[in-house]
Amino acid sequence: MSAAPSQPQFNFRKGSTLPPRASGAVTRAFDTINDQAAALWQFLRPHVMYVVGPAVEFINRPVLWKSRQVNPFRVDAAYYGRRDPRFWHGMSWSAFLQVFLIAWFTWGCGMLGCDEYLMPAGGGANALMAKQMMKVQKVKKVKKQKFTVNPNSPIKFDVPDIEKMMEEKITKVLEQGTAHTYAKGALGSGQGEGAGYSAGNSMGLVRFIRLKYEGGDWDSNYGKGADNNMLLEYKVRSGQKTANETEHRTIAQLNDFKAFRAPPFVYMTGGGGINVSDREVTTLRRYINDQHGMIFADAASPKFGGAFKNMMKRVLPEVKPVAIPIDDEIYKMPYILSSMPYASPHDPPMQLTGWKIKGRWVAIYHPGDIGDCWKDGHSGVSAEVADGAYSLGLNIIHYAHRTYNEWLMENNKKQ
Repeated sequence: MSAAPSQPQFNFRKGSTLPPRASGAVTRAFDTINDQAAALWQFLRPHVMYVVGPAVEFINRPVLWKSRQVNPFRVDAAYYGRRDPRFWHGMSWSAFLQVFLIAWFTWGCGMLGCDEYLMPAGGGANALMAKQMMKVQKVKKVKKQKFTVNPNSPIKFDVPDIEKMMEEKITKVLEQGTAHTYAKGALGSGQGEGAGYSAGNSMGLVRFIRLKYEGGDWDSNYGKGADNNMLLEYKVRSGQKTANETEHRTIAQLNDFKAFRAPPFVYMTGGGGINVSDREVTTLRRYINDQHGMIFADAASPKFGGAFKNMMKRVLPEVKPVAIPIDDEIYKMPYILSSMPYASPHDPPMQLTGWKIKGRWVAIYHPGDIGDCWKDGHSGVSAEVADGAYSLGLNIIHYAHRTYNEWLMENNKKQ
C-alpha cells in the first residue's frame, strides 16, 4: 500500500504553501518588522498622545440624552446596538470616511484644477447663425392682386377685404423669412451629430477659464457678467454644450491637465502689470507647444498691453508678434467682421495682434478691452459694437477649439 502524499506545511499564515525554509524566513522577517514597528510606536506614543491625547479624550467623553449614550465616537453609543457594537461602529465610520474623502477629492479637483478638459462631442462646420444669414436673405415680394366686381350682377356675394388679405399674406411670408432668427447654429468641426467636435466627449463642455497671475488685477470685470455673458452667448449662438459658470486657474495649475485634455484656450486680462516667474514662463510655453493651447489676452488698460507683450517675449522669444489681417479666418469664421470691435482704445493701433507657430495662432491680443463690451451694460457702447464683440469672441473661442480638435484627430490617427 502506497504512502499517502505529504501535505504542504502551513507555517506562516493559513493558506500559505511556501516551503518550510522559505516560510520560516518570511516569518522571521515579518516578526522583525513587527518588533521594529512596536519599538518605534513605544518611542513615539508619549509624544503622539501628548499632542492628540486631549483631543481624543474630548471626543470620547460621554454624551447622554435621556440616559442613553449618543456620542458617535464611542462604541457604546445606543444606535450601534448591543449585539455587535464594534462592527457597526467600524462600518459607520468607514462609510463616513469614504463619503468625506469623495467630497474632499471632488472639491479639491474643482479648486486645484486637476480635472480634465473635454470638448463637447459632435461635428458640423463653421456655420453662421441663422441671425447672421438673415441679413442677406431676400424676402419674396408679393404683388397685390386686383379684383373687378360688377355692381349690376344679380349674384350676391360677400366682397372680401382685399387689403386685409394682402396684409396677412405678406405678414406670413415675412414670418417665414424670419422664423429662424434666434435658432441655434450647428457650429463644430469634423464628422459627428449635433454641434460640437469629432474628438469631443459626450460629457464634454466648452469652458471659459481665466488665468490668475501676480502683479495686476487679473480679475478685472470677473464676476460682473463679462466672461459669463460671453460663455452664454457662445452657447446660444453655437448650439454647443457649455459649462454653467466660468472658472479661473493659476498659471501653475495648467500643469495639472493631462495630455490631450488641456483647455484649448485660456483668457487673460487686467489693468496693471504681469509678474510671472521663470517656472510659470516654462509652464505657459509647455501649454502652448506641448498641449496645443492658446492664450486670448485683452487689455483693460494701456499698461496691460506692454506687460503682456513683455511676457510673451519670455514665453516665445523666437516668435515675433504680427498684426492679424482683416481677411484672416479669425475675422471670417463663422462670423464675418469688417473691423475689430472694442470698448476703449487703450493700446493703438486698434487691431488684433497674434503670435503664430506652424500656421496656428497660439496667442491673440486685443488692445481695446473687449471684455467691457461683454459685461452687463456693455460699458455704453452701441448695440452693434456689443454684438460684434460677441461675434469676435465666438470666432476666437471656436478657432481655438477647432484647431485643438484637428490636433487631437491627427494624434489619434498616429496612435
